[in-house]
Amino acid sequence: MLELRKDRSFTSKDINSLYMSKGYSSYENRLDALYEAAVTSDYIVTAWDGAQMAGIIRSSGDLNFTQYISDLIVHPEYKSMGLASKLMDAYINEVSGVEEIYLMMDTAPKNSFTKNWLAYKGFEVLAETDKQTIYMMGKDGSKK
Repeated sequence: MLELRKDRSFTSKDINSLYMSKGYSSYENRLDALYEAAVTSDYIVTAWDGAQMAGIIRSSGDLNFTQYISDLIVHPEYKSMGLASKLMDAYINEVSGVEEIYLMMDTAPKNSFTKNWLAYKGFEVLAETDKQTIYMMGKDGSKK
């Protein structure tokens, strides 16, 4: 059974294993910095299957007006199990007092499911190119 946590009781090994499972090789020579970035995020929700970190969502910002989601990652073994949705729901609940939440994707979603899922969660597209899509959600899930 998966457990969601809002604490920071994870190790650099936990974080690094999750990111490397997704093939994020850009972090390979900076794993200590990745751990430090995760543990100092303003908001963080992690998902656990026993001792294995199965997912994470984290953000940073000014705590009142804006938050920028840095990562929403689900381990490949847990794909298509609704874990991203559970992480996002817990995160949205946690940041309910923040005016605007931004999510930037490095590339435009390759399928309509991601766009539809983010819209369902309350995000709207602010800008989109073939290299990046920027989403925003207003306070309490309302679009601005």
